[in-house]
Amino acid sequence: MRKTIGDTIKYIRVNKQYSQKNVSTSIISRTSLSKIENNMLNPTFAKLIPIINNLDVDFDEFLYIQNNFKYSEKKIIINLFSNINFNTDIANLNHLLKLCTTYLEKNDGDTIINEIRLIAKALIQLNSNHSIDEIRLTITPIWERLSYLDKWFGIELNIINNILFIFDIETSIHICTRAIKELQKYPNSKMTLQIAFLLNTSFLLMHKADFLQANKYLNSALKKCEEIKRYDLLSITLIRLAITNNPLDLTLLEKGLNIIRSIGLDELLSGIQDEICSFICPLKKRGINE
Repeated sequence: MRKTIGDTIKYIRVNKQYSQKNVSTSIISRTSLSKIENNMLNPTFAKLIPIINNLDVDFDEFLYIQNNFKYSEKKIIINLFSNINFNTDIANLNHLLKLCTTYLEKNDGDTIINEIRLIAKALIQLNSNHSIDEIRLTITPIWERLSYLDKWFGIELNIINNILFIFDIETSIHICTRAIKELQKYPNSKMTLQIAFLLNTSFLLMHKADFLQANKYLNSALKKCEEIKRYDLLSITLIRLAITNNPLDLTLLEKGLNIIRSIGLDELLSGIQDEICSFICPLKKRGINE
């Protein structure tokens, strides 16, 4: 059973051996805190946040503890969605689709979870060789909602990152550019999402044969990959840098491939080899690697 707010505050405070005086300082009286802990008073949100801060936990951890050290169903779905790094991860996409379907049976009005369900369905279709027109019909309602928003926040940006494939190159680049600007508001967080948009933008520019501009985005991605030690994303970055360098950098290319092999990402290896072939042959024809 989920703890009350008061029970959760008391549980954390007592286990950390913090006094009521220290937790309530400059926020509320010690008497008021005692009433909250005994479920005789509910704190306003404006009071709850500084109380949580004085307990030295963040809001997400507080909710996790309140829910008896479990994430809510919705949080589990969003976490899984956020951590699926490659659209070829069929096992996790099927699991995500199942979780969304089960959740929506009880919460059918949840827009975000329904959109995640549609994305999971579309990505599974994409891997099953469904037509892009059919997939676009599944995804279009999501973009119709998001395109009218003045600001995109974390979950919206995550959703957008997963539907870029339905747009033409110019539209996708425009969307990515806006998304990257929005993510500048989170300079020290959402790093994986920042890298994802940088990589997506570079890929789109590469398809336009704008290797110089793609290279700039890739160098930004490289710094972030190294900072958070995401070797899977680092490998993709290195391979694309190798392709966009003039001449083609075979040493960098092999370094990226070796990283993928060393961490055993067979599906990624297969996909990136196809990507390399799609770019290397045209490069050879133009004599860029000579």
